[in-house]
Amino acid sequence: MSYTYYRSDLKKKARENRHYMSAPEKKMWEILSQKNMGYRFLRQKPIHNFIVDFYCASLKLIIEVDGNSHGEQGKYDRERTLFLNGLGFEVVRYWNNDVMMKLEGVYDDLFTKIEQRKKKLFNIQKPPPTPPL
Repeated sequence: MSYTYYRSDLKKKARENRHYMSAPEKKMWEILSQKNMGYRFLRQKPIHNFIVDFYCASLKLIIEVDGNSHGEQGKYDRERTLFLNGLGFEVVRYWNNDVMMKLEGVYDDLFTKIEQRKKKLFNIQKPPPTPPL
């Protein structure tokens, strides 16, 4: 596993955030902490100058659960996402409402995104079909 730089002063805040997660973050954590996801996720992970909601190191995948306040800070979120993308991370965002009311759809979408990320990172391709005899 490679080391991901973060500002050391964010460590305490991240630890506090883990204790005071919102209801949608708790629900998302229930999904991500399951072993059937196949990957280890961390919650409230400091990365560079930010604390991301959820992070999978092996996929360099960040998952953000956004509430109403994020509608007002769209420009900041876009710039933050572009910065993190520039570091090689993929950022996936879900709205609080979707996590709370459409969890199955969020799960299906996330599973698809994980499969796409695996293919991109590990260049996984289907084997060519076997010719008939």
